[in-house]
Amino acid sequence: MNRLLNYVPLALVRTMEKLREKHPDRVAQDVKAASTVLDRLRQLLRNTTPEDIPDLAAILSPVELRSAIHLLLEAEFRPKALELLRSRPRRDVMTAGWRFLLARYPLRELEALIKEWTLRFGCGPLSTPEYAGEQVARWYAHGTIDLGLMKSWEQGHRGRNPDVEEWLGSMDLARFDGLAAHVVMWMLTICSPETLARLEGKGLVELAEEQVRDVQAGFSRHYLCDLRPSERWNERVMSWIVKKWGKPTASEIQNAFWRSIPRQIRDEVRSWQALHELRSLLERFNDPHGRFNFWEPFVRRFIRDFKPACRDPYTGQFAALCMEFDGWGAIEFGPVGNATYLYPLAVFREMSAQVSTDPAEYKDLQRTIEGGPERDGRIIHRAGWQDSNRTWIQRLIAGGR
Repeated sequence: MNRLLNYVPLALVRTMEKLREKHPDRVAQDVKAASTVLDRLRQLLRNTTPEDIPDLAAILSPVELRSAIHLLLEAEFRPKALELLRSRPRRDVMTAGWRFLLARYPLRELEALIKEWTLRFGCGPLSTPEYAGEQVARWYAHGTIDLGLMKSWEQGHRGRNPDVEEWLGSMDLARFDGLAAHVVMWMLTICSPETLARLEGKGLVELAEEQVRDVQAGFSRHYLCDLRPSERWNERVMSWIVKKWGKPTASEIQNAFWRSIPRQIRDEVRSWQALHELRSLLERFNDPHGRFNFWEPFVRRFIRDFKPACRDPYTGQFAALCMEFDGWGAIEFGPVGNATYLYPLAVFREMSAQVSTDPAEYKDLQRTIEGGPERDGRIIHRAGWQDSNRTWIQRLIAGGR
């Protein structure tokens, strides 16, 4: 069974509870079927050949025909029930089928059948207290209800940032669990990158947090792979993705989720994480020397891996960040007054592997890279330090000294 069809997000539950206080549950009233009627229909369908289904449809009562809609949920009876309904189109069955479809969306066979019936009866039988028939016709014009609904939603929210939960309530979608859940899944896993970029990060995270794991993975892949370039990524969403799936490694050894993400994007995620860690570190100490702006272009394009270091045992916060590049690494300290230390790769990996609360353990002038403006492998943040050290870092990245 497809698990994507069997969940109801908590945000929708809250909205549904409010709406159902004001409105009776007409869905249940319209599509309710007695078990005795269903049992009789099952027996009739078992005893009827496919060729004789039209004759059976001709003698069934309207109640039995409407009840046959329920058998579309049962694999054993679905083909015959579908042919039964197709053989005797009725306006009341069309209306009942429509409400049944909204409540249990998606049922593609029923959706297609109702679309066939609109050619005979028009969309009038689909008018409900929530939706006018003309509105439904515009949705069907796009092929399926969910696609038409999403197209109209995207067009109606161009140029502004929509609130998903507010829209679900205003459209009364929350009264129809199946369609509402399907719409939320569409927003998270299928919608256009432009729409994804406009959705507010907090709302996306709240919706994603309430989904089954498969939908969460689909949303994460959609966000990382389709919302390009990476500068469009939202910090709140990215923090949720990294917390959910962990950090992609610099090697080909990945967990199941990151194996499904192209290597180039995994590298961009690591760069984003490193920049996020560096910004958080330096902002805690006000960064009066502009160190973040200095490192940003190098980290964004060239960093291979990173690791926070020098954890405070009382606050749990880190006071340094180890940044690995190709052939060398740098250790940047948050507190003002500390130089940045650059080491050859082997030394850097040894240093970054330490678990120490003492910044001095990460400083060893005897093992730093030789050269640089200070001639000792450090970056000291005095006046004009950015220009002179930028040239040095560029040479290191190019493979020189």
